[in-house]
Amino acid sequence: MSSFIGQSAVGVIPAQNDGLTGLWRNIARHKLLFAAIFGTCCLVGGLYILLATPQYRADALLRVQIKPGASVSALSDVSGTTSADQSADDETDVLTSRTIVGEAIAQTGADITVQTESHFPLIGRYLASRHAADTVLSRPFLGLSGYAWGGEQLKPGIFEVPGAALGDKFRVVTGEAGSWTLFDKDGHQLARGHVGETVAFQVVTDEGSAPGQLRIDVLRARPGVEFTLSKASMQTTYENVSNQLKTSVSGQNSSVRDSSMMRLSYQSNSPLTAQLMVNTIVQAFVKRNVDDRANQARLKLETLRARLPQLQDEMHRAEDRFSDFRTQHQAIDMEQQGSALISNMNALAEKQRALRLEFDDKRQTFGPDSPVYRGLVQQLDQVKQDIQQNTEATKNLPATQREYVRLSTDATINKQLYTGVLANVQQLEVAAASTASGVSIMDWAIASEKPSWPRKTIILLGSILGGLFASTLAVHLVSLNRKELRTPQEMNTISDLPRLAVVARSKAQLRGVAESRGRLAEPVKLLAVSSPGDPSVEALRALPSSVRTLLSGSGSGLKNKVILFTGPTQGVGKSFVSSNFAYLLSQTEASVLLIDGDMRQGKLSRLRADQDRPGLAEVLKGTAELDDAIVRTEGTRLSILGAGEAYPSNPAELLSSPGFRDMLNRLRDRFDYVVIDSPPVLPVSDAVSIAAQGCDLVLLVSRADYTGSRQVEEALQRLANVGANVGGHIFNGFLPSRYGERDDYTLNGARRY
Repeated sequence: MSSFIGQSAVGVIPAQNDGLTGLWRNIARHKLLFAAIFGTCCLVGGLYILLATPQYRADALLRVQIKPGASVSALSDVSGTTSADQSADDETDVLTSRTIVGEAIAQTGADITVQTESHFPLIGRYLASRHAADTVLSRPFLGLSGYAWGGEQLKPGIFEVPGAALGDKFRVVTGEAGSWTLFDKDGHQLARGHVGETVAFQVVTDEGSAPGQLRIDVLRARPGVEFTLSKASMQTTYENVSNQLKTSVSGQNSSVRDSSMMRLSYQSNSPLTAQLMVNTIVQAFVKRNVDDRANQARLKLETLRARLPQLQDEMHRAEDRFSDFRTQHQAIDMEQQGSALISNMNALAEKQRALRLEFDDKRQTFGPDSPVYRGLVQQLDQVKQDIQQNTEATKNLPATQREYVRLSTDATINKQLYTGVLANVQQLEVAAASTASGVSIMDWAIASEKPSWPRKTIILLGSILGGLFASTLAVHLVSLNRKELRTPQEMNTISDLPRLAVVARSKAQLRGVAESRGRLAEPVKLLAVSSPGDPSVEALRALPSSVRTLLSGSGSGLKNKVILFTGPTQGVGKSFVSSNFAYLLSQTEASVLLIDGDMRQGKLSRLRADQDRPGLAEVLKGTAELDDAIVRTEGTRLSILGAGEAYPSNPAELLSSPGFRDMLNRLRDRFDYVVIDSPPVLPVSDAVSIAAQGCDLVLLVSRADYTGSRQVEEALQRLANVGANVGGHIFNGFLPSRYGERDDYTLNGARRY
C-alpha cells in the first residue's frame, strides 16, 4: 500500500454525502441519539395507550324521505299554499341544531359530567376501560376491591349548583347499601344520602354560600370507590356535545332528489352515555319533524278552508249564469262546430288541471334537468296553446253561441276548481289528524363494546413513524451543525496542512479495542505487534518517513525529536495512532520513548507488563525518579513512560511547569525520538500546555464520521495561539467501502481489506 505526504494512504476517494446513503451514515454515527429519541416516542405512544381515557362511539342511521305535501299547487292562485320539501343536507343542520341538541342535553343530563376515579395506578384505567360497557361490576384484580375495575356507574337525577360553582369538581364517595357522601373541591363534606333520595346542601363560593341539591338515581360501585361530578352551563355543554357530534349524508343525486341516508354519530368516554345521547337526539328530531309536518298541514288546511266558501260561491254564480242563459234562450241550435268547441274546451281544461297536478308532484322528485320534468313542461305548454286556439275559434261563432260556450266553460272550470280544493281539504284533514314522519329510523344506536379511541395500531404506528421522523431529523440537524468530516478530501477545505496518513478502520482494530475494554487489568498488545499486516498498521508505516521529513525540514538538526499527538476531542483514536507509530518508528533502529501525557484518562500504561510502576505524574511531582518510571519494551527499542497511577488533580499545572520542560531536555539526549500522547485540545488545556513546552512537531488526529470541521478549526487556532508547530493531519477510522471505494492492492491473490 503506497502513501506519501499530502495524499491518502488508501488513494484519492471522492466524497459522497448525499441521498439515503449519507442519511444512513448519519444514523450510524449518532445511533445513541437516534435510539433515544425513537425509544422516547414509542414509550410516549405506549403510555398514551395505557393512560388515555377510552372514547366510545355510537351511531344511528336515518332515512330522510322526500315526500311532497298536498298536491294543490295547481290551485295556488286561490290557496296560496306550497308543497312541503325536505333536503337531507338541511335535515343534518336541524339534527345538530341548538334546539334539538339542547332538548337532548336536558333529557340526558349531559351538562353533568361523571367520571370514575379510584383506578389502580398506571394500568388500572386501561383495565377498567375493557369493561366500561358491562352492566355488572367486574371482578377485582387480586382481590383489590378498593379500586374501580370496570362496570361502575353513577347517574344523577338532579344535580344543581350555583352559577359560581359551574365547572367545579365535586367528589362522591360510595358507601354501604347505596349510601353516598358528597365533598366539594376543597374536600369539605357537603351532604350524605342514599340512592333515590334528594339531598339539599350549601356550596361555599367566592360570592358567598348558595344552595344546591343532588339526587342519585343509579349507583353501582363497591364501597370506597370515588366519582367526580361537575356541572357546566348549557352553552358550554352544547359546544362540547357539538364537537363530538358527526353527521354524514349518502344517497344524493344531482338530478333525482330521492330518499337519502343520514348517519349521526357521537363519541364519549362512556358507551352508555354515547348510546343515550344519540338515541335521545334522534327521538327529539323525529318528534320535531312530525310536529313541523303537522303544523304545515294545519296551516294549509286553514288557508284552504278560508278560501273554500269563496270558490263555492263563484262556482254557484257561474252555474246560475249558465242556467239563466239557457233558460232565457231556451233552446240554442248549436252547430256541430260549436258543440265540438265546448267539449274540446272542457277536455282541455281538465287535462291542464291534471297535468299541473302531476307536474307539482313530479317536481318534488325530479330536478329541472330530468327528462320527465322537461316532458311535463312541454305538455303544459302544448295544452296552453290548444286552449288559446280554441278560444280564437269561438270568435267565429254567432254571438249567442259564443256566450253559450263562454258560460259553459266558466261553469265547468269553477266546478273543477272547487272540487279539487275540497278534495285537498279532506286530504289535509286526514294528514293533520295522523301526520307521518318524513324520517325513518333504520338503525338505533347501541352501546359499543370496544372503544373507538385510542386505536392501538394507529397510535403505535404513528409513534413509530413519528419517532423515526423525529430521530432522523435530529440526527440530520446535529450532523449539519457539527459538519463532521467523512472523507479525507474534506480536510482540504478547512486546512492547508498535509494529510500525512489516512488510517482505515479494520476489524482487527475494533476487536482489539473491545478486548481491551473487557480486560482492564491485563496488559494489551499493540496492533502493529499482533497484526502487522492489518490495513490500519499498513497506513501508518509511511508515517515515520513523513515525520522525519518534517523534522529535518525545520533546520534545527537532531534536536528536533519531540513529537506530540493530539486531537480536537476524545474518541478520535490518538492513543492508537501514537502508540503504533512509536512502535513502527522504533523498528527503524531508532530509540523511541512513548509518553502518556494524559494524566486524566491515560491508557498507555497497559502496554507495560508492570502496570504498578510510577509514571509521569509521580516524576513531575518529584516522588519518583525518571529512570524508575521508564519501562523498556522487551525485544524492541521502544520505551514507555506511563501517566502514573495516582492521577493528580492539577495535571495542566504539572505539564506547564519548568520541570516538564527540563524532563524533555534530558530525554532528548537519551532517545532518538520522544512521542507524547496528550489529552484532546478542546475539552482541557493539557495538550496546549505540552505544545508550548518546546514540542518540535504536533500531529492532529481526526476521526472519520466523528470529528467536526469546526472542532478541527478551533483546535488548530488554539495550538497556533501558543506557537505550536502543527505539521499535518492524520485521518483515522476511515471506511473506504462505505463510499464505494476499495483498495485494489492484493497480497498472494487475496484482498487485504
